[in-house]
Amino acid sequence: MIPDNVKIYHITHMENIASIVKDGALHSEARCHKASMTSVNIGIAEIKRRRLEDIVVRCCPGTRVGDYVPFYFCPRSVMLYIIYKGNHPDVRVAGGQYEIVHLECDLSASLEWADKNGIQWAFSTSNAGALYTQFYNRVEQLELIDWDSVQAHNFTNPDIKERKQAEFLFYDTYPLHLIERFGIIDGKQAGKLAGMLQGTEFASRISVEPSWYY
Repeated sequence: MIPDNVKIYHITHMENIASIVKDGALHSEARCHKASMTSVNIGIAEIKRRRLEDIVVRCCPGTRVGDYVPFYFCPRSVMLYIIYKGNHPDVRVAGGQYEIVHLECDLSASLEWADKNGIQWAFSTSNAGALYTQFYNRVEQLELIDWDSVQAHNFTNPDIKERKQAEFLFYDTYPLHLIERFGIIDGKQAGKLAGMLQGTEFASRISVEPSWYY
């Protein structure tokens, strides 16, 4: 069963917030590459390459994962855990999880905007960076997601870990006005973020959410 009021979460480094706000949007990896946009990378280079070049979103012909803005269906993601541990050879994030911002959005509002504006979307039931991943693009198919695994805090079980990494994909560019909250780990970081968002409509959407972190 699909839970009520599903939220989706995009994570980014604090230093990327200014450019995101300036653009008024989140951009896909493919768009960033084409426009030579620079940002602080928090991902794994080889997985990013696969998403751009190899992994086809078959339910949306002619597109690859890298053509979409990615979201998780939960905060406290597996990727955030990797950043928190700081022991992956290909992930070096200055400041660790303290510099990560969660951008929380509503799934229903995102789908409504996409349908109204003719924008493609899809979702995976597991890690969208894996070559075997299956993709879907019908609302009723959201039942295929293992929602218990998505919300699990203990993911030592490999199957739970894989299913927890289900992703929602929004084609090319995601409009910033759909972001409901900017989640941050503590008051100190919230103050830093407030300085970046001062004078914008988003300044009032900062939320200190330590439970979203490790």
